[in-house]
Amino acid sequence: MRYLSVCSGIEAATCAWHPLGWQAAAFSEIEAFPQAVLAHHYPTVPLHGDFTTIEGDEYGAIDLLVGGTPCQDFSVAGLRAGIAGERGRMTSTQAEKAVRAARFDAAEKELSGNGATSDTAPADGDADGSNELPSRASSATLKRAA
Repeated sequence: MRYLSVCSGIEAATCAWHPLGWQAAAFSEIEAFPQAVLAHHYPTVPLHGDFTTIEGDEYGAIDLLVGGTPCQDFSVAGLRAGIAGERGRMTSTQAEKAVRAARFDAAEKELSGNGATSDTAPADGDADGSNELPSRASSATLKRAA
């Protein structure tokens, strides 16, 4: 299982998943201290800064996107700005990246039900070009097909 970790911190996910043989495709972290910890413990894993600047399949095919976006806008102790706050919007940015990465898999799954192949899958989203996931796509499609 290859995963991309965003808002990585000091990388709790890798501590849990490394013994299972899961491989980090890259980490994304903007703070200096966690970056230093990641570089020290995982010197062979690419370290990207701002996850909002990751492009397409920059780190190859991934099976899972994991991350804990900053909680200050949601926390009772924080600003309580919710999804409208600057850090709160990062949650939707993370979700949008996952949906874009999964779009091909969702389209292929949707089309396979009617005999179509990936060769006939729309290049930019739904058949009408709306860039929306097919209506029957579920959260399970956010995991890249094997």
